[in-house]
Amino acid sequence: MRTIAHLTVGVAVGLLALTSACASAPSGGAQSPSGTSTASNQNILTASEIQERGLGDQSLYDIIKLIRSSYLSFHGQSGTTANAGMVQVSYGNTLTGIDDLKSAFGREILEVRYLSAASAAQRFGSSSNNGPVIMVKRK
Repeated sequence: MRTIAHLTVGVAVGLLALTSACASAPSGGAQSPSGTSTASNQNILTASEIQERGLGDQSLYDIIKLIRSSYLSFHGQSGTTANAGMVQVSYGNTLTGIDDLKSAFGREILEVRYLSAASAAQRFGSSSNNGPVIMVKRK
């Protein structure tokens, strides 16, 4: 019985050590301006990713369509307003239509962040019309 208890304690200590080593290891991913890792975050598109692909002279709409096409579609429930469930764009606190992405160019962009419909509702309230929002930070 004592051997089993020692074995159980040994396994628990080993797993705890392994878990802490993995949790403290650096991720190695790029950092967004807000300090979050962007290496595996498909909800963030950074200026460096745009520049690495040589897309600085493309419209932001075309860049998103090429690199993150999922940002441009929404398949959630529609509401009762005319724009309900549509993807909207934010350049700060104001929400505009998706066509505004066509007048911005990759070289002007610091970061693009996709907010799900739920996250957009938390941030913008009812003005998000139950749809996702593409937040754009310019340089």
